[in-house]
Amino acid sequence: GFRIWSPHVIQEFNRVLASTSNNTLVYDRYDQLISTIAGLEDRHTVPIAQIHPYLQMAVVAVEDRRFFAHRGMDPIRLLGALWVNFHAMAYEQGGSTITQQLVKLSLLSPERTLARKTREIFMALALELEFPKLKLLEFYLNRVYLGFGIYGVEKASQEYFRKPASELNLKEAAFLAALIKKPEGYLVYSRTRADAERPTLPTERMTTLMGRVERVLATLGDLKWLSQRVINRAFEEQLVVYKPKPEVRTAPYFVQQALRDLRRTLGVSQVAGKGFRVYTTLDPAQQEAAESMTARLAEEGPEGLQGALVALEPATGLVRALVGGVDFNESQFNRATQALRQPGSAFKPLVYAAAIENGFQPNMRFMDAPIRYVSYQGHLERLTEDDPLLPAAWQTSPGVETDLALPPDERELPDIYEPRNYNERYGSREGRSEIPGEDDRRMTLARALELSSNVIAVQVLDRLGILPVVRLARRFGITVRADMGLCIALGCSETTLLDLTAAYASFANGGLRARPVFLRRVTNSQGDELYSHFPDPPEQVLSPWSAFQMNRMLGGVIHRGTGWRARLDRPVGGKTGTNDGPRDAWFVGFTPTLVAGVWIGNDDNAVIPGETGGRTPAKMWKGFMDRVLPPDEGEAFPIPPGDFVAVRTCTVSGQAANEWCPASTVYHYREGDS
Repeated sequence: GFRIWSPHVIQEFNRVLASTSNNTLVYDRYDQLISTIAGLEDRHTVPIAQIHPYLQMAVVAVEDRRFFAHRGMDPIRLLGALWVNFHAMAYEQGGSTITQQLVKLSLLSPERTLARKTREIFMALALELEFPKLKLLEFYLNRVYLGFGIYGVEKASQEYFRKPASELNLKEAAFLAALIKKPEGYLVYSRTRADAERPTLPTERMTTLMGRVERVLATLGDLKWLSQRVINRAFEEQLVVYKPKPEVRTAPYFVQQALRDLRRTLGVSQVAGKGFRVYTTLDPAQQEAAESMTARLAEEGPEGLQGALVALEPATGLVRALVGGVDFNESQFNRATQALRQPGSAFKPLVYAAAIENGFQPNMRFMDAPIRYVSYQGHLERLTEDDPLLPAAWQTSPGVETDLALPPDERELPDIYEPRNYNERYGSREGRSEIPGEDDRRMTLARALELSSNVIAVQVLDRLGILPVVRLARRFGITVRADMGLCIALGCSETTLLDLTAAYASFANGGLRARPVFLRRVTNSQGDELYSHFPDPPEQVLSPWSAFQMNRMLGGVIHRGTGWRARLDRPVGGKTGTNDGPRDAWFVGFTPTLVAGVWIGNDDNAVIPGETGGRTPAKMWKGFMDRVLPPDEGEAFPIPPGDFVAVRTCTVSGQAANEWCPASTVYHYREGDS
């Protein structure tokens, strides 16, 4: 069977090699061309004799050191990968040889399944029977991806080092070999204003990549393929890496993500030069506004500050704009879709939504005061404000079991969790306590969200339980680890800007989930349709009543709370987010027709002094919305079915407002609500 099947594999492989290049074209929502993705004509395919032996050796050493010993599949490498994956309980290593990687680049989709892996192995065996080793290595080096839209080592050498691959020195060869594993991830660095002017990449700050370059050199020495004198000299060489031209220039981050979706949707590993016609959801006016807002960070913010912005329609999930960084030429890392960051208080709406879904009311009263939780031998116990943090208090706390027979130095000490509000600010200025000079610390659930009270968010999660929040977040498309504990209420679980923004769309859309969509349809160069987007049936992830209550409460955040800088003259809702440091600042907001999210931070996770989600991100969000939204013609959020009443409620007591109430607003109630 293999002898009958393998000639067909060779025939298809030869057809792929011989296929002429046909640029892939990308269009916006109005079918206007926005990007051309060049193909084989930009690869600069060269024979193996024109690729320096140093580069050949470096790639083989780091990607498949037994390349010349196996016949397409390396049992030792495969068993090692299986062992690593078994211990990690995840797909950490693939165990693919260079020939198997060539099969993936040429003949198979990038999916990770056992059936595809089996086909990959047998195809690799077929290629090994047909072609000599050096010819297979030549094919591989001319097809491998090396970042910035560059395919093939000759093109990479010309772009990164301004010389052909035949003239590379050892350290330059190690650099290209190091890039192969994950080029976009390795080429991330913390940007400064000076970087915009320099023609080279700041390798001195690309520590992960340069560490891998050194490991490539060390591997060559360990294998004794080169003398230690040559290796040592390479370690000392100064590496100058030029900035390549980016793969795309118009809406580059958006196009980058659209092409990722294309690869996944069509099951292809390569897009460049394949003649696809890609019709996207991009709105050019919104994209221009998003890029303008983000570019200001490079001009007005501190050095190295990065930002991202994404906008989509809540009813359809069609992504209209996406920016993943302040300058695509400097870094292709997409901070809107690839960066996992802590959303801080921008995650609180998911906690409150789960609470509303489980019977909580906007007028429920809480105390906005410091609180402590103690975790002892797996038991979580809330401590009052007056409990001293002394071992005696821990040992006698109700519900906590201790073994007093143990010597003091062998007793397990508990973990103390003490959430605090931003700037240690508690209570609301609307209500005055009986103690002169202090604010009344009573407030309603809705008011706590408006003021972004940390301690009340933790109380809500403690009373509600973690699992309802984890389950609701999963329905929204966000993964939360339940074992992270009560800090989940304050956004300690990481997510991407795109996923969080898409989650907020459900508040504006009557509780229906909008999955982000980048592709409308795809054809080949002859016009044959390869893919067309058909919306999935709407998924009700939140009840219409809960969604209505959330968009009312999040409207209060903008009109009376921390998001006041994002006010618009139309129905609106949103939430600020700032994590510890602060290191990340967020604002996600929505109108009935558009939801947008903004993130700012540093790639190296450095602190942003004095920044909050209610400052720069909120102003960026408002600036974007003011530019792209048409005049308000009476748009409104969905009204839930059934009867309900509007009652002016005291935001301090949670009761119907009266003459003694210092501050009030309108909450909505159904029959039976208290």
